[in-house]
Amino acid sequence: GSDTVNFSMSILPQPLAVNVVDADYNPIEEPEVAFSEISYVPGECRELIAPLASGDQQIYIRNFDAADNGWTVTISTESPMATWTSGDYAFDFNDPTGDGCADGDDADTLAGSMEIYIQPEALDSGLCPLCSANFVNRVPDGVFDEQEGINTVTLVYATSDSDNRGDWTLSDIVVRQTIPASQPAAGEYEIPLLLSITAN
Repeated sequence: GSDTVNFSMSILPQPLAVNVVDADYNPIEEPEVAFSEISYVPGECRELIAPLASGDQQIYIRNFDAADNGWTVTISTESPMATWTSGDYAFDFNDPTGDGCADGDDADTLAGSMEIYIQPEALDSGLCPLCSANFVNRVPDGVFDEQEGINTVTLVYATSDSDNRGDWTLSDIVVRQTIPASQPAAGEYEIPLLLSITAN
């Protein structure tokens, strides 16, 4: 004789997620954006450029049925009053007055501006071979601006027409930071930024 055996399976959605991974998709626990060293020259406004994302330090986005109407990936600071700091010294990241070389009409007396540029080929599909990158859009550039209330910069977003099951990478992003003439001293300066993803 014979009998019918009913097989059952539950495939659960994964949380909407963004993190930083290496070229083999291994998570990087403490990702860093390291600018090259520059000599302290008082009275001179300069700029530095560093990679935010590359092939060895990719931004990795995953949406497997967690957000059906699209999603948005942003980078921000914990507070609009955050600054680059080294001990008692600081300069700004969100004051583009005078191309970041002058202090504008904001809540502090510091100058300095950070801009983010996402290159045309930065966005790519991830590990899912059948998932589509259609309706997933990079934002070419963004600047933090305390006066305009812009303390979050959007890196990439997906519309409601995008694939609800997929993963994607961003790997060619550069950051430009001005070092204002008013920056008071040499030192090891740091500023923490938060990478986030939200469902639309």
